[in-house]
Amino acid sequence: MEWNAFYGTMAASSATVTGLIFVAAQLRYSKFSRKPLWDAVASSTFYMYFMVFFLSLTFLIPGVGAMSKSLIILGHIGLSSYRVIRIWSPIWIRIFRNGEEGLIDLVWFLAGPFVLYSLLGYHAIRVYAGEQANSLDTNIAFILLVVMGLALRNSWALLMEPTFQKNS
Repeated sequence: MEWNAFYGTMAASSATVTGLIFVAAQLRYSKFSRKPLWDAVASSTFYMYFMVFFLSLTFLIPGVGAMSKSLIILGHIGLSSYRVIRIWSPIWIRIFRNGEEGLIDLVWFLAGPFVLYSLLGYHAIRVYAGEQANSLDTNIAFILLVVMGLALRNSWALLMEPTFQKNS
């Protein structure tokens, strides 16, 4: 029960800030339609917010223990990893086959989520193995805060960076 306020706040704030993506997509539609990178950033960022929202809401359900939380996390990480690969693989192909720019941006937008998913998975596996059940909520809380920060950074990039790029 002591984590309900945190998870409730995270769910509400992630749901609220998800609106930034929709605003950015509407304001910058002409830029997004010409640059597949920004479309991928918007999709990836939406799924990061969704992860924070979904995990936070799920952990508010009474009676969800540490073992159940670890299984929920592992399932969501598998789904999120698949989504990230599906979203970003056309961009990877375009950059490496055609020699287009954007490799540094791509590494930033891909490495951040995968590192965070790996950390979440690591802690979930340790709890599932029966090692660290007491500290699961603390570890999840810090990781969700970092995911939220990364998603906010991506949202800001969606709003501002396409503005300063030259039209191609």
